[in-house]
Amino acid sequence: MSGDEKQKLREQLLEVSRGNVPPCLRGFLKEIGVNCRNEEGRIELDMDAFAEEILLKFKRIVRFLGARAAKGDKEDRVELQQEKERLEKQQREKARKAARLALEQIEKTVEFEDNFQVMKDFYALIQCHPNNTTADVEEGEILTED
Repeated sequence: MSGDEKQKLREQLLEVSRGNVPPCLRGFLKEIGVNCRNEEGRIELDMDAFAEEILLKFKRIVRFLGARAAKGDKEDRVELQQEKERLEKQQREKARKAARLALEQIEKTVEFEDNFQVMKDFYALIQCHPNNTTADVEEGEILTED
């Protein structure tokens, strides 16, 4: 592995770990007997000290972790979208519930019994008896009570 590839692998390893070493990488480092942490919690490895086989295994692990991180980012976006949809649905349900409660609290202003009284008042105004039919009344004729 060339010096550039080793440097790129070192950078990828730092990027993948982001301050905390993933369990699969920690297991591999214990397997090869390396304590990789410094005081700041970052991975610090001398890539030149490792054999080609170990470097290739490092490369596979880094590639795996990078793919898993990318998949995790995609899953995070999906989870965020689902959470957003769930919150929107909750807001719609709250609005519907508030509308239902407001509708239930609307005071009834007209009762059915009032309609009969309104009809009687209407007939009194037009001077017509409710028992008379329109066939008995000529157009323009005003009825008087008998």
